[in-house]
Amino acid sequence: MKTILEEPNVSVYLNEQNATIVVDWKGEATFPQFQFANDHALLFAAKGGIKKILLNQALLKNPDYKTRSWSLFSFLPRVFKELGFNAKVAVIPADTESSFTKLLAKIQSDILVHISDDSKEANQWLDA
Repeated sequence: MKTILEEPNVSVYLNEQNATIVVDWKGEATFPQFQFANDHALLFAAKGGIKKILLNQALLKNPDYKTRSWSLFSFLPRVFKELGFNAKVAVIPADTESSFTKLLAKIQSDILVHISDDSKEANQWLDA
């Protein structure tokens, strides 16, 4: 693993084994913190020619509407704009019953986005 960003509530790193950028949340995050970490991951992926991102939000506490909507309507489209339409994004959501997760599930068949319950399964999908 190559560390890209290390903060008390988030780790961003390159999993060199499967060429995946991982954003691993641990606790609460303000919107600017959330935006900064995800943008940092995308910038690193774009510069390094990396096409796979794992957004592990399982331990992200209380993501607000602004955070969730930014992810869906700003960040994800930028991933595909910056990395190309063959990019793959796996998301382990904080709340599988949220409207964000349900909306993401509806669009995942149209783009290479996958919702997962755990890191092992998410990485298997990214490697497929």
